[in-house]
Amino acid sequence: MTTTFFRTLLFLICIQLISLDGFFISNAWSTEGLPSQKARFQGMGSTLKEQKTQTFFSSDEPEVNNKEEVQEEQPGTYFKLHTFVVNIRDERYPGKLLFLTLEVFCEIKDEDDKWLIETHIAPIKDTIITYTSGLFRQQIQTQKQKKALQESLTQKVRSLLKTTTGEKVISNLYLTRIIIQ
Repeated sequence: MTTTFFRTLLFLICIQLISLDGFFISNAWSTEGLPSQKARFQGMGSTLKEQKTQTFFSSDEPEVNNKEEVQEEQPGTYFKLHTFVVNIRDERYPGKLLFLTLEVFCEIKDEDDKWLIETHIAPIKDTIITYTSGLFRQQIQTQKQKKALQESLTQKVRSLLKTTTGEKVISNLYLTRIIIQ
C-alpha cells in the first residue's frame, strides 16, 4: 500500500514538473532582454544569414548581383496559442474517459495579424476543444494519425478565421506536445 502511494505521488510530481518545463523555459527566454519572440527568432536567423553570406562570398569568385537567383523565403512568426486538456474516449472501454493534453503553437506570416488571432481566441479555442473532445484514443496513436489531427485542426481554424475576418491568417498549427493519460 505504501509503495503504491509513493509511486503515485512520484508520478504526479513528474507530471507537474513536465508541465512546468515550458514555464521555466519561457521565463528564461524573457530575461534575455529581447522585446518579443519575433526578435529572438529574427536575431537567430540574421546570425545564420551572416554566417552563410560570409561563407558564400569568402571564395575567390566574383559576387553575384542578380536578385532573381538569390531569393529567401521569409520565416513565419510562431507563438504559443494554448495548452488544451480535454477528455477523450477509448473504443475498447466505452465508459472510460482519458485526458488528452495538446500544446498548440501557431504560425502566421505577418506579425501584424497576431491581433486578429488574439481578438478571435475564444472561437479558436472552442473549435479546437470541440473537435478534439470527440476523438477516440485509437484515432491519435500513430504518427500518421497525429499529423492528420494537426492538418485537420489547421484547416478548421483557418476556415473559421477566413469566415470571421475574411483573411488567411494562420499558415499552420503545430502540436508540440501530445499526452494521453
